[in-house]
Amino acid sequence: MISSVRLVPTPGTSTIEGSIPSEQEGLPLIGRTELLDRAVNLVLVGGNVLLFGSDGCGRTAVLHEIVHRLATEERAPVLIDGSGVDEPRRLVGLIVRACGLTVPADLDVPGMLGCLPAPAAAQRVIAIDDLEVSAGQELFGRWHRHLWRLGAQWVVVGGGDDPTPYLDAGADDWWEDGILPVPALGEAEARELVLRRLQAAGVGCPCPDQLIAAARGNPRDLIRRVRSLLLSEMTSRAEVVPPSRTSGGWGGRTDGPLADELSDDETRMVAVLRACGSFSLADRTVLDELGWAYGKTHRIANELVRRGVLHRAGAPQDVGRPRVIYSLTAAPGSGRTAGG
Repeated sequence: MISSVRLVPTPGTSTIEGSIPSEQEGLPLIGRTELLDRAVNLVLVGGNVLLFGSDGCGRTAVLHEIVHRLATEERAPVLIDGSGVDEPRRLVGLIVRACGLTVPADLDVPGMLGCLPAPAAAQRVIAIDDLEVSAGQELFGRWHRHLWRLGAQWVVVGGGDDPTPYLDAGADDWWEDGILPVPALGEAEARELVLRRLQAAGVGCPCPDQLIAAARGNPRDLIRRVRSLLLSEMTSRAEVVPPSRTSGGWGGRTDGPLADELSDDETRMVAVLRACGSFSLADRTVLDELGWAYGKTHRIANELVRRGVLHRAGAPQDVGRPRVIYSLTAAPGSGRTAGG
């Protein structure tokens, strides 16, 4: 995640917001060369980029690498954390301040953009991580004709593996051919990532095949499972025979949902679901209890589905599409729900 706004002077005409790299950025990115080249080249020729993909696929890590590469091209971006900023007026205020500009506080979005000075000859690059759907639809759909006042190209990370919500309200014209998926890693790429992590920890064991299969190419899940293996090995070293280099075995856990490694937000959602049994995103009760925007709730719920902690099913309605219902899954052979 990105830290709070903190402008750091850099060479060139713009600034990069001070940020804390995610754990996926500790080592060089794997399997992203073609994606990075295309994204950077699109910006350099005047295009905009919308990145999307499942939670944990490395969207933020890719964004940081794009920011780094553009800085070497003397196009250093302004970097904004859009997580939880679902009101477009607030988002524009963050962008304007990060660009070193000022506008009256009581204006609406077109008013804020309309009172900006004429853009400089050298265009800015504005990067937004975790853009909320509602703010994205308004800014790049409803108000996109006013954005020229910022004189910028945009690199944006959307939430979830479906870009469709970000393309409503006319926003599809804004992104054109810059809608780029961040795919899962292939088996060879996933194995390389795991081996690098093991080597960085000073462990020379072969990579367990079941770990690769369980993570399904998701970098965050791969890293979590490697950490789980390392912790398991450290705690059991005195009790369990060390893994054999010839057998390729490991005493640690390599598959199934790692409910003990849920994030704070994921743990909170599981606790709420344990209390209410199930919920739909169309029901405001759970969203109000969590205090989250729709986009954040949707992302976390689908991440828990992907990891096997939640189950997602459609409930028929009298009119329209079935409602999507989320509920806790049963832990195999335990007789209780996952994460309990």
